[in-house]
Formats: sequence, C-alpha cells, structure tokens
Amino acid sequence: MTQVAALDDATQDIRINAIGPGSMWTPGMRAEAAKNPKHLEMLLGHTPLRRIAEPEEVAKAAVWLCAPKACYVLGHTLLADGGAVLG
Repeated sequence: MTQVAALDDATQDIRINAIGPGSMWTPGMRAEAAKNPKHLEMLLGHTPLRRIAEPEEVAKAAVWLCAPKACYVLGHTLLADGGAVLG
C-alpha cells in the first residue's frame, strides 16, 4: 500500500513512506508487562537489542523520514523494531 501510494503521488513531489515499529513502552505494554512478565521476556527474546523501545525512539525515525536528508527516500517502510525482523 505504501509503495502504491508513493507511486501515485511521486510526480507531485509528495514522498510517502511508512514506519514499521516494534514493541514499545506504551501504557498498554507497561500494564501487560506488569501482569505477565513472561510476555515481556518473550518480546525481549525476539529483539536482538534486548530492550523495548521508548515511543520517542520510533518517533525519531518518522522525523527523519520527514527531514530534508531523506528527500530521496520514497515508498519505503522503515523498520524501527530493534532488529526483531531479523529473527
């Protein structure tokens, strides 16, 4: 969907990208971790960085995609998942 939208709007100099976030410390995540520590251990086991992201860390990826330095990035899904997709 990101790639199709990016192709549709590229000629108007509109860049469309997406963020693929991993686990992050939201209020719901904090509540779940408090109720079920094994769930947290499981998530950490799937994240090579061995920690859960703060929302601000994922937001920094979005800010970068909006910055002039990313002016040639188009139709990309930027994974901000601590390496979880790596297995």
